[in-house]
Amino acid sequence: MRAQLFGISGDQALFRRRGFKSARAKSQHVLEDIGKTFIDGYNFAVRSADPTLQSARLDSIPVDMHGFFVEGASMGFALFDIVSPWPTRFFQEFIRQAASPHIYMAYVGAGWALARTSLRLSWRLGKTDPLLRWLMFDGLGFHHGYF
Repeated sequence: MRAQLFGISGDQALFRRRGFKSARAKSQHVLEDIGKTFIDGYNFAVRSADPTLQSARLDSIPVDMHGFFVEGASMGFALFDIVSPWPTRFFQEFIRQAASPHIYMAYVGAGWALARTSLRLSWRLGKTDPLLRWLMFDGLGFHHGYF
């Protein structure tokens, strides 16, 4: 049910779907792979709703894509914390465990979730690092620029 409500189609990462034009096929392919990895991380978080499972999933994707997977998963976990009718700390658990090697990307992913909801709801993510929380604005801005 979570996947039906919150899931994102992998087609959302395709240039033709977004209306982007590319003069270089190789660059387009790399950027689409990054977008698909982000969406895969997000959808994995939405389906599992368990931040501890992410470590095992990371082992199955290329190392150079780990950060993008974490960014997407972080968006999913942050979204759950933001929209849940009861207090949850999926984002906090995720950044303490699986996301710690990619902590910057995790905070950027939380910004994507705030862009889809409201910046005023950032308190629902729990105590955030005073320096790293500014990366959420990066994610929020990137979301607005991309969409």
